[in-house]
Amino acid sequence: MYALYTLLLLLAGVGLLPRILWRCLRGATYHRDLAERFGYGMASATAVQAARGGLWFHAASVGEVQGVQPIIASLHASLPELPVVLSVFTPAGKQIAQRLLPETVVTFVLPLDLPWLMRRMMRCLHPRALIIQETELWPNLFRAAARQHIPVVLVNGRLSRRAFRRYQWVRPLMRRVLADVTLGLMQSDEGARRLQCLGADSGRLQVTGNTNIDRALLAMARPTQAHPLAVLVVGRRLLVAGSTHEGEESVLL
Repeated sequence: MYALYTLLLLLAGVGLLPRILWRCLRGATYHRDLAERFGYGMASATAVQAARGGLWFHAASVGEVQGVQPIIASLHASLPELPVVLSVFTPAGKQIAQRLLPETVVTFVLPLDLPWLMRRMMRCLHPRALIIQETELWPNLFRAAARQHIPVVLVNGRLSRRAFRRYQWVRPLMRRVLADVTLGLMQSDEGARRLQCLGADSGRLQVTGNTNIDRALLAMARPTQAHPLAVLVVGRRLLVAGSTHEGEESVLL
C-alpha cells in the first residue's frame, strides 16, 4: 500500500513538473526552496545540532502557521531552552512563519513525502514529538516517525466533508496512517467522528477547540486602539457575510 502511494506520488511529481516550471517562469517562487523539497532544508550541521531532540511542528501554509503560532509562542515562553523547528509546505507559509515566530525557531520547507527523504529528516532531527497542525496526513512522514518511536500529535485537527469523501476512497491506507497518530486534538466532534470512520482509534482523539479562535479572542480582549469603522457599527445590528459568491451580496442587502 505504501509502495503504491509512493509510486503515485512520484508519477504525480513528474507530471506536475512542466506546470511548476511554467509557473516559476511567470513569477512563482517554488524554485527558491527546491533544495529543501529534496530534504536539504536542514543541511547546515549547526542548524541540525541546535534543533535535534526538540519539537517538530508542521503547518502547511499561512492559515495553518497562524493557527500554530500561539502554541509555539507559549512553549517558547515557558521552555525557552527547548528546540523547536517548523516545516511548511508553501513559500507564503515560510515567509509568514519567519515573521511571526521567534528567531530561534528554525523554519524549512517539508520535503516531498518520499520514504527515504522522511527517514533522513527524522534521523537528522530525531524530535521528541512530531506535531501536525490541522490534518496534514502524510503517510511516509508518519511512518518514519512511528518507526523511530516518535509520537505524532494532531493539533487543531479537522477534516472537512469534502476531504473525508476523498479519503474514503483510500480507507485501507488511511487506517494504517492514522494508526501512527498518538494523539489527535480535534476542533470539533464532527471532525473526530470522521477520523474514527477512517480508522482512527477513538481513545486517541480529544476535542479541544481551535487556537485560531483563541488567538482572535485574545486579540479582541486586548484592543490597542479603536477600529476606524467602529463609529459605524457600535450600537447597531451588524450582519457579516464571509466568502460570498456573485449575486449574494445584493440578496443580503
